[in-house]
Amino acid sequence: MEECLFKNTSKMGENEVYEFQSFILKKMVVACSVVIALVCVGAGVGLYFVASYLGIAIAVLGLLGAFVLFPYVMKESVKKNNQQLFNGKKYLNTFEFYDDRVVINCEEAEENSTEYTKKREETILYENLYKLEVHEPYIFIYVDKVQSLLLNEKGMTKGVIADLLEFLKSKGLNERGKKI
Repeated sequence: MEECLFKNTSKMGENEVYEFQSFILKKMVVACSVVIALVCVGAGVGLYFVASYLGIAIAVLGLLGAFVLFPYVMKESVKKNNQQLFNGKKYLNTFEFYDDRVVINCEEAEENSTEYTKKREETILYENLYKLEVHEPYIFIYVDKVQSLLLNEKGMTKGVIADLLEFLKSKGLNERGKKI
């Protein structure tokens, strides 16, 4: 039987998925905040000439809402959705990297338990991977535009992370973009 080249075991729970989602949503939240701020400041400047206090209030409240309230609401919404999604469970994913494929074993446990039970095994060919991004301490290996495998750099049990990244790049993935 073929020997695996690299092996990584990563815990996946609410916090780990939140890190991934925050990384992905960051650009969208910033863009929406800027649009909200521009609209409110524009309305405030327009109203300033009619009712100065109202114009200033709308501009200030728009800026506060755009850069404080909106990011906070998005962050809390993501956390709440993750709590519902995981429903008190935690997962342990083992990634075994072979020459032509990666094999993922997923195990599940209750939140306060240390006993994991095998849930499923999946094999993905490197040619079917979409892209690779590094956001320390996590590595995101995208299966498609929105779904990603989440590896913790500290979870390497065979090989080192730098060699794994070089190996994945040699298979046609780079750190910040589409498959080559």
